[in-house]
Amino acid sequence: MSRQVPLPSRPAIPVAFFAMVAAVASIRACLWWRWRITDAWPAAVLTLMGACALAAPRLWGRAARTGPAAVLLVLSLGFASGSLCSGRVGACADDLASSAVSGWEFEIENDMTLSGGSWRGRAIAAREGSVGGSVWLVAPEELCRGSVIAGVGRFKPDGDDRWGRASYSQGVCGTVTLARVASAHEASGVAGAVLAFRRSLVESLCPSGAETPAGAVLAGLVCGSTVGIKALGLDDAFAACGASHLIAVSGSHLSVVSALLAGLLGRVRGRRGGKLALHVLATGLFVVLCGGSPSAVRSWVMAVAAAGAGLAGRRGHALSSVSVTALSMALAQPEICGQLGYLLSVSCVCGIGLFGGYAKHVATVVLGAPVTPRWAPGRLGRAIAFCRRYVVESVALGAVCQLVSLPVAVPAFGKLSVIGLAAQVPLSALFAPALASGLVFIALRGVPLLGDAARSCAFLAASSLARLVGFFSSAPICSVAVEAGEGELWAALVALAALLLLAWPRVTRAGCAAAAACAAAVCAAYLARWRWFSPPRICVMDVGQADAVLLADGGSTLLVDAGVDGGVASALARNHVYHLDAILLTHLDEDHVGGLDDLVGVADVGAVYVAQGVAEAMDDRLRACVERLSGGAPREVSYGDVLRVGGYDARVVWPREAVDGDGNEDSVMLSVTYGRDGRSLSALLTGDAEKDELARVIEAGDVGDVDFLKVGHHGSAASIEPGEAALLSAEVAAASAGEGNRYGHPRQECVDALESSGSLFLCTKDVGDVTVSPGKAGPSVSCSKGTVSIE
Repeated sequence: MSRQVPLPSRPAIPVAFFAMVAAVASIRACLWWRWRITDAWPAAVLTLMGACALAAPRLWGRAARTGPAAVLLVLSLGFASGSLCSGRVGACADDLASSAVSGWEFEIENDMTLSGGSWRGRAIAAREGSVGGSVWLVAPEELCRGSVIAGVGRFKPDGDDRWGRASYSQGVCGTVTLARVASAHEASGVAGAVLAFRRSLVESLCPSGAETPAGAVLAGLVCGSTVGIKALGLDDAFAACGASHLIAVSGSHLSVVSALLAGLLGRVRGRRGGKLALHVLATGLFVVLCGGSPSAVRSWVMAVAAAGAGLAGRRGHALSSVSVTALSMALAQPEICGQLGYLLSVSCVCGIGLFGGYAKHVATVVLGAPVTPRWAPGRLGRAIAFCRRYVVESVALGAVCQLVSLPVAVPAFGKLSVIGLAAQVPLSALFAPALASGLVFIALRGVPLLGDAARSCAFLAASSLARLVGFFSSAPICSVAVEAGEGELWAALVALAALLLLAWPRVTRAGCAAAAACAAAVCAAYLARWRWFSPPRICVMDVGQADAVLLADGGSTLLVDAGVDGGVASALARNHVYHLDAILLTHLDEDHVGGLDDLVGVADVGAVYVAQGVAEAMDDRLRACVERLSGGAPREVSYGDVLRVGGYDARVVWPREAVDGDGNEDSVMLSVTYGRDGRSLSALLTGDAEKDELARVIEAGDVGDVDFLKVGHHGSAASIEPGEAALLSAEVAAASAGEGNRYGHPRQECVDALESSGSLFLCTKDVGDVTVSPGKAGPSVSCSKGTVSIE
């Protein structure tokens, strides 16, 4: 049957596509490296590219195609546009840094989200006589999208780290933190009316403070609002399933919706102009409902350009249309080349244009051709064929979007959904009914009986979608943390795309099954190796200015503290850990518990432990996170309790009484011992405990000479005294600290005390992950950056 499925022809790649890629790449390079038009390198490139563009036709003869010359010319324009934009961003940062924040006005660009007790969002900064630009805005209260505000605060320009460069690449010059909002005025006119209408819709679907999963999902589907979804923690579940694009009107969302709608309209009889107008209006409704944000408008324009070419009977020109559209946007507004929404839109729409037909071919071979079954003639048979066709197209388009957007999504989110493709079929099947019923409910809202019926149908469909997402996200290892650079991922994707375009193979169902079986066998062998046969080790993982220590032996694992953000998920992934028997939180500081949210769906966690008395002191958000992660309430450990991790015994030696977990002095300290097969190791893990607590533990005889010391409180000046270091006499001591941290950790006093006692001192900011393993003649030490030796 698979041989009867026709193989689509290779796509014709237009010059406009290569020109668009060249422009985006050159603009991103200028913004990432902060080149300005006066810098020597961009000027040299501009001159060289311009010369090549003018000379190319003459060098290659009259018969040569002008495509290469056009690409080179666009490349030079990209460098010019990008360097000018970089200059504007830098000038805005200089103006903000040299003036009082109170003299500026800020227009809120998006929905603000609550994080760490403050509301965060993006805003446009403006002041008379100054160069305006975009900033990240942190405010003490929630502010509506479109509002123009003024206040008192401070400005911090983008740093030179990865986050700072990524912000600069988006046209964001820094962060404004407001201590007080002096004035706030909501948007007026048409924009104000649209935003007010959207706010009323979101409130009717998902009332603030009374969020439900169904209401939050509906608000995300039809209004692009993720406030309720984030409040309920559903964003992590959707991300784990690879379905984040379903709950926000984004580039990938609109590209999938537009392609599916174009496919349906293509099978409906009618004039092309009418179908195109219907397509524009239907997809434009999404843009209106999401508040008309610039990112959604750009996504809509590109999606309409691609689908419009197809509906107009010029499918071969769909890629040309979207390439020209994306190129025009990039040259007119260069900062969008660093924005996630634009990159997702371009990658998804171009990916569908290049490989959508081939993906449908593969999906048809694997799932079967969507033909009318013989046993169900008439309308029933046509309905069955329609449903099968919808499933095939949903799977094909969803797979293409997920694959081509990996170089954008993986560096941004640090996760890769393992079950994304498997979840695509049922989630896509519920996506359309939930979205359609939500739109019907909005249209009939306020109509007696009909409005109530439409509401019930919409909430039933959305509730089913939320439950299905919860089911998939609860699967073990439904997503994995991935550490990969954007450049490497783009190179791999380009190589695979070129190989596919050159080979363009005809697939068979048996071949697909064999390939899937081989991939599953390789993955199973890898997971079994690290799940049940992991070597014994203690690893102080590099998670920035935070703590995360891994104990592993065979099939047993314990994570002591969870870092501050998604860095802990990446650290576990590079250490091949996807299952945790338990997590022990030494205390409740954010740099020890902040990464728990990012472990949902990434690692299968058995239990979460805290010190005696801390469970009652947890806030509701953290308690809910623990329950979502481990499936139960946090458990408490007290002085003298022992946690066994394979051959390791981890005994609690501090605190000795109930605590609330708020202070460093409440940190759990573990005395760890290992002894198997002639190998041994003794260690002391201190959390954020400092010299006073350490002195009492040593005085009580709970710990003595150790092989390895995890230094307390990131190596602060008060972490250890020289006498304590001499008594412990650790061969290796490691501190966890972030590069360039504002505290100066590790402090020189700490380093001197440990090195004077004969310890080899290591810090994660210098050597990366520090792994200590049991040995027959002392501990074995390795680092992820560089090498170390013990004399």
